[in-house]
Amino acid sequence: MRSLSFVLLFTGWLALQAPAGVVVTKLENPMQLYPALGNAMPLIDVDFNQDGIVDFRFAPGRTGIGGYVYGDTRVLILFDRNPGDIGGYVGGLPLNYWLGETNYLSGYRWYEGGILPSLDHKIFGDRVFTIMTVFAIPIGNHPPLAIAADIRYQNCAVGVEFLIGTNKHYGYVHVDMRQEHDYLLGIGGYIYGWAYETEPGKPVLTAPIAVPAVPARCQIVNLHDGGFNVCWRGTIGGLYRVQGSPVAQGPYLDFTPDIAMITTNGCYTVDPPAGATSYFWRMVRMY
Repeated sequence: MRSLSFVLLFTGWLALQAPAGVVVTKLENPMQLYPALGNAMPLIDVDFNQDGIVDFRFAPGRTGIGGYVYGDTRVLILFDRNPGDIGGYVGGLPLNYWLGETNYLSGYRWYEGGILPSLDHKIFGDRVFTIMTVFAIPIGNHPPLAIAADIRYQNCAVGVEFLIGTNKHYGYVHVDMRQEHDYLLGIGGYIYGWAYETEPGKPVLTAPIAVPAVPARCQIVNLHDGGFNVCWRGTIGGLYRVQGSPVAQGPYLDFTPDIAMITTNGCYTVDPPAGATSYFWRMVRMY
């Protein structure tokens, strides 16, 4: 019998001092981010300078993903969609982009957040943002779900302006919603970590957060005595490997070289170890 394993995600983190005064918080295991859709999902709190004050809070809900802030914190949002009173769509900014008070792409702006829809939300923050909304449209030829989000299908940064004392600082959260994670219609992905510039008022470069290889969702098909095929959806230009282990907790060893994606669908034939009675397999994207 052969088994396919999925990697368990934990909330551990490691703070690293990067060059030029940037402090990076790298999650030891990426955290999943997707709408709760009826299931209980934990809040994801971002505390850039680890002073015990939440600078941005991701809040998965039944109809999407919300965000909350306290005090005078602001978040970069899409400008061409009216934020209204419930918050604007949080922007998905390019990686390796200089982000600051006046450094951001056309079509975006800093926003302090919308008014809380009710006092019940006060336990989450002072102001609210909309990161993603998921609508059911069971009529005509429409798809069953309609999704609105700027971060959808993107490997991107969420920009945050927050205060340390009375000084403004700029930080970002690295969010990966690319399709190799195989969430329905691109509504889910991972948070890899966050970083901020320690010098007040100075823009921060939204550099990718260094992470280990990230699991990509996949399936085993055409199982036969000589092996099987591992199939997955990926990002064109990405590098992937099939890894295996006799035990679910690993360690996992490479069974293939790097596989470069030239289309969004990948499939690879794997020959399992001789004499193995069970094995656990996974597909990972390499960096």
